[in-house]
Amino acid sequence: KSLKKELYEVLGKGRRIPKLLSNTIGGGAHSHVKNNKKPDFQEFLIIGNKKQNIQAYKELKKILKSETRNDEGAMNTTLCNKHTIELISYGDIEFGTDIAASSFYSKGKYNYKNPKRSLTKQQQINFIFELIKDYGLSYVEDPLNEEDFSGFAMLLKKAKKIKGAGSKCLIVGDDLTTTNLKRVQKAIKLKSINGLIVKPNQIGSLIEVKKVCELCKNKGIKIIVSHRSGETNDSFIADLAIAIGAVMIKTSVIGKERLAKVNRLEKIGKKI
Repeated sequence: KSLKKELYEVLGKGRRIPKLLSNTIGGGAHSHVKNNKKPDFQEFLIIGNKKQNIQAYKELKKILKSETRNDEGAMNTTLCNKHTIELISYGDIEFGTDIAASSFYSKGKYNYKNPKRSLTKQQQINFIFELIKDYGLSYVEDPLNEEDFSGFAMLLKKAKKIKGAGSKCLIVGDDLTTTNLKRVQKAIKLKSINGLIVKPNQIGSLIEVKKVCELCKNKGIKIIVSHRSGETNDSFIADLAIAIGAVMIKTSVIGKERLAKVNRLEKIGKKI
């Protein structure tokens, strides 16, 4: 304030407004639907600007007739993973999913509940690959267990061979990398990811965040700054996303805690 500077100007040199990665339909541990009548994947995400994402949210709400949301603003549904993806794919918009595969991984298997089945590592890789190929997903976060660096690498290698929209899909680490420099270094060395979630309070230090982001920039890894569950109206991550040159910021377009970030981005956008 004494220098009459905006926060993003102090934090870094980036001046690009990131796309919004909006949590729109929820599943997994974040869903309020009981009796396993919900998607196993944790988040279904729309990619665009505020106007596009709000419009997509409203259109999906009409179809789903969903009256309840989780704490991140995402609609609850009883659809399975594939049917939810099919529903979103009918719209003319970029989209993706946060699978959070560790949440249903146990004893070497991916144990789905809707519909019920267990997949091996290779079957999980093939399943996610087919979803990317068939529906043109632009973003897939944590598609495998959080310790499976080699599995991530196998999926990324396969995804790069897809022709069309799916070839540009980001295979993103969050539970895999935890904004932790050593884990990010390992993921880069093993070619496990081409996208990375950054959560400042996940590692607890902006200095560590800076180290992670500088490494990612040098290695061509796309950065996505993310909100978290139990958010407040604080809009700091919007400034951070711009300052470090993030390609996307993950936050819903529903709920005052989420919109605080979106509105801050818009305000900065008018300045730069």
